[in-house]
Amino acid sequence: MTIGRSARILLSAFAVLLGRSAGAAAQSNDEIFPQFQWNFSTPGARANGMGRAFIGMADDATATISNPAGLVSLTKPQVYFEVKNTNLKVDRLAAADALTTLNPTAFSKDINALSFFGVSAPIGSRLAVGFTVHQFLNYQESFQLEPRPVPGSPVGSVFRPVNGTADFKGTTFGFTASSAILPKLNVGVTVASNRLQAESLAKRNDVLFSPTRDSGILANQTSINDTVTAASFSWGAQFKPNEKVSVGFEHVIGPRFKTEENLEFNPGNGVNLPVVQGTGFPVPVSIDVPDRLGFGLSLRPGARWVFAFDATRIQYSSLVKDFALIFGQATLNTNQYTIADVTEAHAGAEISLSAGRTPIFLRAGIFTNPNHAIEFHGASTVLTQDARDNELTQTAIYNLLERQTEVRGTVGAGFAFGQRMQLDFAYVIDSEFVVSAGIRFK
Repeated sequence: MTIGRSARILLSAFAVLLGRSAGAAAQSNDEIFPQFQWNFSTPGARANGMGRAFIGMADDATATISNPAGLVSLTKPQVYFEVKNTNLKVDRLAAADALTTLNPTAFSKDINALSFFGVSAPIGSRLAVGFTVHQFLNYQESFQLEPRPVPGSPVGSVFRPVNGTADFKGTTFGFTASSAILPKLNVGVTVASNRLQAESLAKRNDVLFSPTRDSGILANQTSINDTVTAASFSWGAQFKPNEKVSVGFEHVIGPRFKTEENLEFNPGNGVNLPVVQGTGFPVPVSIDVPDRLGFGLSLRPGARWVFAFDATRIQYSSLVKDFALIFGQATLNTNQYTIADVTEAHAGAEISLSAGRTPIFLRAGIFTNPNHAIEFHGASTVLTQDARDNELTQTAIYNLLERQTEVRGTVGAGFAFGQRMQLDFAYVIDSEFVVSAGIRFK
């Protein structure tokens, strides 16, 4: 295959991707999802050490995810892998008085994973290909919610106590092709199959009053237990006007997963009996990865320094376009649930401390994670008592927890062992530790 023909194939693929419309996405209104975290991390310890800014640089095997156009920068075949430890923290208004004091309880879990593996190789001087396995989601949580009075409820409604667990893992299996279509312009595309393993269980018990407490008698439970697959696409471009400047662009069309959620209830009156199926359940639920659009700039003012800046627009609003109502179906409307789109900012720097046989690199950076939790909007018209009570419960679930933009710092280091291997470390402060290694072959 000639270089000209390969470039035409890549450009044709871009045209198809640009013409593809984004599908609807959704979650449900049980207690698992209000604090569900879709936080997209950039693979590779080098990128993480530099504030996760890599769209403009994208010069190693992780370009398959960060910006496919950068893969053609490789001059040798490479095997690359990443392992990381994540301390996942989820704030919930869980205590008996939390809906009035607004003091959250943090539920945390340490998660270890092989999160990236890639094999990439150049073909000639103007084409490169790669195969990637990337874990883009690993959300694990166990939580307990105590009986809590619903603020403002005129009938004294109380939330049932909940014991919940969630385990959602998303993995991409992708093929990337990248081409230098012009001396200063690279383009690339990644086509992938994605697998979502989704397991959740939320058990709600009846409440005893005077004093208010958990009865230990199951009222109902919701659950998801499914493994589904969906396709995704990303494409990127990288423009290098000179050796000191690199500008990158990436557009990601995320996978649209279709699963279902079940509701079962206890038919016993004050005793635990085997649960029975709720009428009309299971119901379809879409768990979709938001589309993303990113721009990046990399600057090399001298032989020792690199600076990188990224901005990424994430379409979180798509998560509620087809929202699934598990509770309150008779009075609530799916249009009452919204999420704002957000723009993340990333910035970082790298300095080379030596130029011997084992160069050492130090890195630091910062990035923002704007709040993207679901918000509930009540109706402006006069409501029935049942409808009003349902709206008060949804307001308490979705609107009372404090919303703020998270800002995190990063630090990292790297070591190059000749032309064959690079080992990198990164620490995302109070969140994540990442180790990655790239092994090059002749």
